[in-house]
Amino acid sequence: MSTPQHATGVSPASPTEPSAVLVREGDLHSPADQQCVLELLELYARALPGCQRPLPTAVTENLITALQSQSGCHLFLAEACARVVGLAICFDGFSTFQAKPLLNLHDLTIHNDFQGKGIGDQLLGAVIRFARQASYCAVTLEVKADNPARRLYARHGFAPLSGECDGQLSLFAKLEFPATDW
Repeated sequence: MSTPQHATGVSPASPTEPSAVLVREGDLHSPADQQCVLELLELYARALPGCQRPLPTAVTENLITALQSQSGCHLFLAEACARVVGLAICFDGFSTFQAKPLLNLHDLTIHNDFQGKGIGDQLLGAVIRFARQASYCAVTLEVKADNPARRLYARHGFAPLSGECDGQLSLFAKLEFPATDW
């Protein structure tokens, strides 16, 4: 892995055309990665419909320690223009119907200045590759019905597990991997 430059104190070279994107597993014990997680989740919370406010102080003070205590927590970071510009936080789950682990994509966010540049596709692709290589049977997620990221998930094969609904409700989606032993 390369030694990354992080968001704090670094100006993007050109958010309109990031030259290269590196997606890597993050380290919740690295102070630099911790800061990136907090900064990106703060931006995400401020932009999220229905939230649009900063994370409560108690959350920002306890989040990293709480994430570190989750043995099945997986962090992915996307770097472009010498800074971390996106993150995905996933948690292990389990499918009782397949008797295999699954991966739940809990948060996926890209810095506002870098949205629409394909970074979300690369980040989600890395999560899916990780899940396949680790023999998870599926990746699941929850998304608001009016969230534009639904198009990203659909491009990657996620299928809603419930019918269409208004923008106030959440949809659950799943990307199943073919069972090799059926």
